[in-house]
Amino acid sequence: QLQRAAHALVLRPGDILVANDTRVIPAQLSARRGEARIGITLDQPRPDGTWHALARNARRLKPGDILTFEGSSTLTAEVRARDPDGGVALAFNEAGEAFSAALRLAGALALPPYIDRPAGPRPEDQQDYQTVFAVREGAVAAPTAGLHFTPALLARLQARGIERATITLHVGAGTFLPVRDGDVTRHTMHRERGIVSPDTATAITAARRAGGRVVAVGTTS
Repeated sequence: QLQRAAHALVLRPGDILVANDTRVIPAQLSARRGEARIGITLDQPRPDGTWHALARNARRLKPGDILTFEGSSTLTAEVRARDPDGGVALAFNEAGEAFSAALRLAGALALPPYIDRPAGPRPEDQQDYQTVFAVREGAVAAPTAGLHFTPALLARLQARGIERATITLHVGAGTFLPVRDGDVTRHTMHRERGIVSPDTATAITAARRAGGRVVAVGTTS
């Protein structure tokens, strides 16, 4: 029985592997409002152009405050609103590629606690904390189930006849928030942005119709 169960888990020709192609951004920022130091973790952009972010010492912030950021001489943000849960809406003075470039200077990876970095992220983490599928910037944390895949392993799967497709789920800062209430129905779930392209939907449907299995790489997929 164990042998049969193990065999059933092995990918077979005709199966389709679905992975998350999000790419982690350096979402952790050290901000100042005057002499006050405030830790900021970006969550996600909003349709109005602001960013939702989690803020340590958020009680010190109020709408209209201007934040400056260590590591960048030009990047600033105005606090537009504050949420009861420690979230803030920030309007940055940069957008598009200029914002991405400033973020690379001022930001750091928001690594999970099980990656021990007492002195902060290391330079190699910029690459090591990305999956081989990562192409679309926007995640605060990596979809870690994909970290063990390599180009060589993907080539072996392709040679075996395993199909592959990607979806995008930008993992948000809410992934770091613990469930504090004993009643899980009272836990506030933070929203995340997801995209399933028509090509991916077509590939998954075709694989299922042909009798293949749809194998998701991790819970984000």
